[in-house]
Amino acid sequence: MLSYNALISSSPPNPQVPNAPTSTNPQEVLPSYDFVGTIIKLQVNDVVFRIPEPQISKFASLKKLVEDARKADPHNLTLTITVRDTSELASDFLSTFSLFDTLVGLVDSSTESLISAARISTKYDYPKLRTLCIQELEKRTIGTMDRLRIGRTLGLTSWEDRACKELSERAEMITREEMLALGVDAYFQVASAREKQLRDERYPPKPTFNWRRDED
Repeated sequence: MLSYNALISSSPPNPQVPNAPTSTNPQEVLPSYDFVGTIIKLQVNDVVFRIPEPQISKFASLKKLVEDARKADPHNLTLTITVRDTSELASDFLSTFSLFDTLVGLVDSSTESLISAARISTKYDYPKLRTLCIQELEKRTIGTMDRLRIGRTLGLTSWEDRACKELSERAEMITREEMLALGVDAYFQVASAREKQLRDERYPPKPTFNWRRDED
């Protein structure tokens, strides 16, 4: 089992609530979250985080961006790297960095924070954090469709299979929303399993007899 303490940097982050924007200039109204030991500016869509380099370098993909930025501007002491994706990316990063500040381990973190950290560590290549988050999520009670979505996001085939099995074995009908979320292939798998189960219940296999002719 991996140790959570291995994830904590020597300078733990200290998030601060950003001040209200006072300018309409897009470059001046970026929400900014400051952490102790600021070295790297990480711009996530329209949100800026200031993160100690040792901490951000735990993510291999981000470390590569920092190295490239340093090569391009070797004399700049405050480097900026930028990543863009869906609107949830910034909140996922904030949840992930906040985990480093708890100092009490992942066990007391919310399920939502663990999912965010698992997504970020998967996307930006931090295998140790990904493993720890998945290990802790395995202990949590997670709904079937949430398990399916998380499994797909993190590439966990076993989670997808478990979700499909739960859907195929439950008494309630599959809803339209669930069908759309499953997709054609997974829905066909679930529907086929449910049909087989009903068929076996209605038409159980007939008992077979082994007839043996007694020899004279």
